[in-house]
Amino acid sequence: MVFSAWSESQGQELWISDGTTKGTRMIKDIRPGHESSSPSRFHTIGNKVYFSADDGSNGIELWCSDGTEAGTYLVKDFVSYFDGSPVPLAASSSKLWLMALGPGFGWSWDRPSLWVTDGTEEGTSELNPLIWPQDETFPYREFEGVEHPAMLGETLLFVVNQRNIWKSDGTIAGTVPVVELSSESNSRVTSLVVDGDHWFAGFRDGLGNGSLWRGNDQLGIAEALVPPSIPSGWSSAGEFTPFGGRLAFNLSGVDSQSWLCFRDHASGEFSQIPVGSDPAYDFMVSGNLLFFTTGKGVAGGKLWRSDGTSSGTYPLKGFRQGYSGPILHDLTPAANGIYFRANDGQHGAELWFSDGSVAGTRLVADLGPGADSSSPSFLEVAGERLFFSSYFALPAGSLWQTNGTSEGTRPLMKPQKLNGSSISLEWYERTAAGSGKKVFFRANDGRHGEELWVTNGTRVGTKMIRDIMSGEENSDPVTVTPFGKGVLFRARNKDHGWDVWFSDGSRKGTRPLTSNGGSEGLTDPFAVVGKTAYFEFDEAGEDGLLWQTDGSPEGTFPVTVADGLMLSPYHRSPMAQVGETLYLGADDGIHGAELWALIQGTPRLVKDLRPGASGSSLSLFTAVGRRLAFFVGSRSSRGSELWTSDGTEAGTVKVAEGFSEVSASTGLGDIHLFLADDKQHGNEWWRSDGTPEGTFILKDIAEGSGQRSLEYTSAMYAVGDDAMYFVADDGAAYGEELWKTDGTPEGTTIVADLKAGFGSSSPAELLFFNRRLFFAADDGVNGRNIWSTTGTAESCFMHAARNGTDADPLMITPLGDRLFFFARSVGKGIEPHALRPSPENAR
Repeated sequence: MVFSAWSESQGQELWISDGTTKGTRMIKDIRPGHESSSPSRFHTIGNKVYFSADDGSNGIELWCSDGTEAGTYLVKDFVSYFDGSPVPLAASSSKLWLMALGPGFGWSWDRPSLWVTDGTEEGTSELNPLIWPQDETFPYREFEGVEHPAMLGETLLFVVNQRNIWKSDGTIAGTVPVVELSSESNSRVTSLVVDGDHWFAGFRDGLGNGSLWRGNDQLGIAEALVPPSIPSGWSSAGEFTPFGGRLAFNLSGVDSQSWLCFRDHASGEFSQIPVGSDPAYDFMVSGNLLFFTTGKGVAGGKLWRSDGTSSGTYPLKGFRQGYSGPILHDLTPAANGIYFRANDGQHGAELWFSDGSVAGTRLVADLGPGADSSSPSFLEVAGERLFFSSYFALPAGSLWQTNGTSEGTRPLMKPQKLNGSSISLEWYERTAAGSGKKVFFRANDGRHGEELWVTNGTRVGTKMIRDIMSGEENSDPVTVTPFGKGVLFRARNKDHGWDVWFSDGSRKGTRPLTSNGGSEGLTDPFAVVGKTAYFEFDEAGEDGLLWQTDGSPEGTFPVTVADGLMLSPYHRSPMAQVGETLYLGADDGIHGAELWALIQGTPRLVKDLRPGASGSSLSLFTAVGRRLAFFVGSRSSRGSELWTSDGTEAGTVKVAEGFSEVSASTGLGDIHLFLADDKQHGNEWWRSDGTPEGTFILKDIAEGSGQRSLEYTSAMYAVGDDAMYFVADDGAAYGEELWKTDGTPEGTTIVADLKAGFGSSSPAELLFFNRRLFFAADDGVNGRNIWSTTGTAESCFMHAARNGTDADPLMITPLGDRLFFFARSVGKGIEPHALRPSPENAR
C-alpha cells in the first residue's frame, strides 16, 4: 500500500508498506530536507500510482510511482509559473483522466481544464484547450467544470454544465457531447453511474421533479425510464450503485419519506422498499449484500443491509444520538463484509466491522479508551488486511493494520511526536480565533514577521497562511474574528495601509475586502449578525465610518443612514447584538456619539442621551437577555452611569450611577454582571436586573476601598450555563484564585484555593469546553499548567502536568474535540500544543 506519512527529518512524503514493520518505508524524499511534498489525491492504474505533490521547485503537479525511488517521477509541470493542482477523475486500463490548470489559466484559473495522460510527459495532453475567437478577444473553453466521472469500458463519461453528458476516448476529437438532458438553466444531473454497457443518470428539473435516464455511448441517444410508483411522488434519486444485475438507488418522496429502489436489468422492472423518513446514503456493495446508512446529526445514524428483498433489508445497528458531529461513515468493502468508522456513544469514534448480520456488527478495537475517539481515517483494504491511520490513538499519528480482530490490530510505524519540530514562535499575542476545525492566530517564525497562521491541531496543518507584508516586516494582524467558514481580521501592507481581510485558512482564500486603509490600525472588534459583519473602517484621509461586509470585496461598503448621512462609530463602545438588533455608539454628524440600532442592516437613532452635537461617552455594550446594558460617562462628579435599553426611546433608561471605574461587563441569563468601583468597596462584581432596586454589589471580596485592583481581561472571566467564573484576590486569606457567582450574594464563593494560603495560583485563560471550565493556573508544585473544574474544589483537575516545569499555557482555544494552546517546550521556547481531555479527567 502506498500512502503519505510524516517524519521529523523528511516532512510529509511518499511511503509504502507490505503490512510488516520492516516493510514499511519511505519511497522517496520528493522535497529533500524537512519540508514536505505532501503527496495526496492517489489513483492507481495497474502497478503504478498517480498522485499530486510539491517538490519545492515546480509547485503542486502530477507525479507517478511504481513503489521504488527510481520509479518515482514528475509526470508533467502543467503550469511553469503556478501550481497545476491536478485532481484525478477516472482511469481506463492505460490512461488517467484528470483536471488541472493549463497555459492561459489567467482567464479561468478557478476552472481547471480536462487532461489525459499515459504516465509520460509527451503522452499528457489537454482535451479542453483555450479557444481564441477570430476577433482575438478573451479566449474560452468548450466546456467548464466536470462532474460525476464514470468509465464505460475504455471511455470516460462525465457531466458538463450540470445537464450535459459528454464522453472522451482520450483525444480532442473524441471528447464530445453525448446528450443534453435539458436546456433549462436551473435543471441538473444529480448523479451518473455505469452498469454493464449502459449509463444511468438521475435528473432534476427546475420545478424539483425527478426523473431517471439510461443510455450508452451513442451520440444523442437517451431513454427516460419509468420510475417506481410511490404514494406521494418523488423529488430526487441518487446513490446509483450496480448490485448483482440490478441498479440500486434511493428515492426521496415529496412527503419526506425515503425508499431503497432496485431496477432489474433483465426484466426492466422496478421494486422499492421503504426505509423511513431519512434518505439512504453511503451505498457500498460487499459480496451479495448492499450496505447503506440512514440518519445524520442529532437524530443518530443507522447501518443497514439489503439483499434486494424486503425481508432481507433491515437495520443492523443504531449509533449515537443527540450529537451533532460525525457518527457513521467511511464504509469500506472487505472480503466478507465492511469496515467503517462509527460512534456508538460509549467508545467514541472507532473502527467497526459488519458481516451483514446483527450479531456480526461489532467494534474491532477501542484504540481511544472509553469515550475518547481514535478517529481512524484513510481506510484501505489490501488482501485480508485493512490499513488505516489515526492521529489520536497512541502512538499518535501511526499507520495501523488489522485483520478484523482486536488482537490483530496494531501500529506499523511510529512517527515523530507532533510537536517535535514545530515552529518556534518568537512573538505571539494572547488572542486566537477558532473557526470550525481550525484555529487562526498571529505569530512570527523569525523569517516573515508577524503574520496570520492557521492550525488544525497537527504539525502538517500548522502553517503561515500568507505573507501579507512580504519579507521580515510585520502585517500585524489584529481583531481576528470567526465569520462564515473563516475569519475576518485587520492587517497592513505596503500598498494600502491598514485594511480589512477575510481568510478561509488557505492562501488563495485570503484576500483584502477594503483598500486604501488609513495609516493607523483600529482595534475595535467586528460585530457579526447572521451572514453580515459590521466594523469601523478608516479610509486614508477620512474619519472612520461604519461599514458592513458579507466576506466578499463587492459585498463590503459603508452603511448609509436613510437621509444619506454616514455613521462614525464611537471608538470605546464595542457593538453588541441582542436578538436580530445590533446596538452601537455612533456619530451621524448631527447628534454626536449616541445610541444607535441596526435592524436588518437599517440604522436608527435609539435615543439622544446628551442633546446637542457633543454627544455621550458610551462604553461596555452588553447583551443581557432581550435587553442591552451599557455605561455612559458622566460630566459631573456622579461618576459613570449604568443604562439599559429595550430598543425604544422610552425603554432606554438610567439604572444606576456613581461608578468611578467599570472594568468588565457580561450577561448571565437575564442578570447583568459587571466589575466596578463605587468609591466605597473598591473593584468588585455587581449585578443588575435592569432596575435600580435590583442593582447591588454581590460581595465585598476584598473588604474596603483599598483592595488591589486586578488588570481584568476577557480571559479572566467566563460564563457557563448557571454561573460566571472569575479571578479575585481577597487581600487576606487566599490571594488570586478562582471564584464563581450565580448572580446572588450567597452564591458568590471561592471555587478552590489551588495555591494554599496567601499565595496566588493566578488563574487565567478561562473558557468552557465540554461542560467544564478550563483555565491556566500554578498550584505552587507543578508549575503553570491547564486545569479544569465543574465548579467544586473536588472536581479541579490538572491536565498535562510537566513535573514542576512551568508550561505557561496561553491562548487556550477549542479545536474540534481538543484544546489548542501555546506553551513552553523544553529547549524550544513557545510552541503550539493540543490537548484532548480524557474521560477520567471529567469526573
